[in-house]
Amino acid sequence: DDNDFRDDGSPPTAYVQIHAGSRRDEDAPFIVVANNEVGLSQQDVEGLCAISSSSKVGKTDRTGRKGIGFKSVFAVSECPHVLSGDYAFRFDIREDRMGY
Repeated sequence: DDNDFRDDGSPPTAYVQIHAGSRRDEDAPFIVVANNEVGLSQQDVEGLCAISSSSKVGKTDRTGRKGIGFKSVFAVSECPHVLSGDYAFRFDIREDRMGY
């Protein structure tokens, strides 16, 4: 319910792929979650990068309005990547021990 889709007749789709990895560090397990939504706006990216911030504040029909949804990935990933439209970035705790 947090995604916006183009009005081009294409049905909303989602894709989840789990990569088990191996015992070698370079083949660590990871999950890919993708869909055909319009992508993140600058305000969305700023919301992902700030604590208790959301681009969905006041939109009571949106799950992400509390500003903590995406941040839950930090509990299970040391380096979550975001690829959306023109944006490509990661939060890497391995590079900065101060935190994300």
